[in-house]
Amino acid sequence: MSDATVLPFSHPHPPQPAALKCGRTNWFRDRVRDAFCAALHRLGAPGAIRPISYRDQVTGQQLDVRVGRRYTQLTVGGRDYYFDRVTGCLEGTGSGCSH
Repeated sequence: MSDATVLPFSHPHPPQPAALKCGRTNWFRDRVRDAFCAALHRLGAPGAIRPISYRDQVTGQQLDVRVGRRYTQLTVGGRDYYFDRVTGCLEGTGSGCSH
């Protein structure tokens, strides 16, 4: 047998379940939102997306989203993808357009 001593790690803050860190209002709001989103998903509703221009710091890739009257345009690495605003279906692709 060895004479090794086991030292326990000290915890500056005792761990708490996530439910205790948020209030009942936040918990209820999250459950209502989850139910609403699940219903939209079952109905096949397209997901909402907002315009954004984003440069990935890790890959250096540029991502742009533009929302028009009929289509949402997603541009990744100079390639454009067009989605119908109502159905969310891919309607076409393109490249070489300057913005």
